[in-house]
Amino acid sequence: MIEKHNFHWKEGFFYGFPIKRELFAELAKELDTKQVVSVTGLRRTGKSTLLKQLADHLMSVEKIPRENILFYSFDEEQPKIQEIIKEYQARTGKDISKKIEKDVSITGTTNPEGETGVSNETDKIFVFLDEVQKLEGWQDQVKYYYDNYANIKFFISGSSSLFIRKHTRESLAGRIREFILPPLSFREFLSFRGKKELAEKPLMFDPKDRVLAVPEAAIRGNHFRKRGKSRPVRADAS
Repeated sequence: MIEKHNFHWKEGFFYGFPIKRELFAELAKELDTKQVVSVTGLRRTGKSTLLKQLADHLMSVEKIPRENILFYSFDEEQPKIQEIIKEYQARTGKDISKKIEKDVSITGTTNPEGETGVSNETDKIFVFLDEVQKLEGWQDQVKYYYDNYANIKFFISGSSSLFIRKHTRESLAGRIREFILPPLSFREFLSFRGKKELAEKPLMFDPKDRVLAVPEAAIRGNHFRKRGKSRPVRADAS
C-alpha cells in the first residue's frame, strides 16, 4: 500500500523539483519544531511538490536516512493513519515508540546550549500526508500520534477547506502551524522563467502606486512577446 508512495526509499532517488516556491524556505525552518505543519491552498498550486522538495532536502542537506521519511497521499485510498504507520514499521523495521532525547535538534545540528544534536542514526520519523482532507477524522488521528510519539514530525497538505470545521482547529489547538500556499506570484513567475532579475528593476513598477507593468502577452500565456502591449497589474510579489 505505501511502497508506491515512497520512491525515495530507493538509494540514489530524489524527486528532483529544483525550482522552489517562496514558501519552501519558511517550511524548511519548521523541520526542527515539534508542531504539525499544514500547507493549504487551491488545487494545483504545488502543495504536493513542496512536500516532496522537503523530503529531498531532508535526504540531501540534512542527511536524514531515507527510511526515516514516510510519504502518503490520500488521493486514491484513505486508510487510517494507524494502518499506514503499522505497514511502515513492518517494511522498514523502524520502532516509532523509541524515545528521543530532549533539547536536541532533530536534524543533527548543535542546539544553542552547545550540545550535540541527533546523529544520522536518529529515529526521528518525518511523516508527509498529502490530500489529508480526504481522510475522515484525520485531525484526531494526527493528534493521537502527536501527543503520544515525540519522535514523529508531521507535515500535512490539503485543500483550502481543510480547517473549515470548528472541531478541526479545536483538536489541534497549540499543536499545529498553518501555512497557505497562494497561486504563483509574478515574482515567482519571473523566477520560474529565469527572469527573476526583472522584478528587481525599478522600471518594472509604476512609481505612483507600485503596480507591476505586466506584458499583455505574458498574461495571455505568450511570454514576453516583443510587440505585446503592457497593462498594470497589482503586484503580489513579496
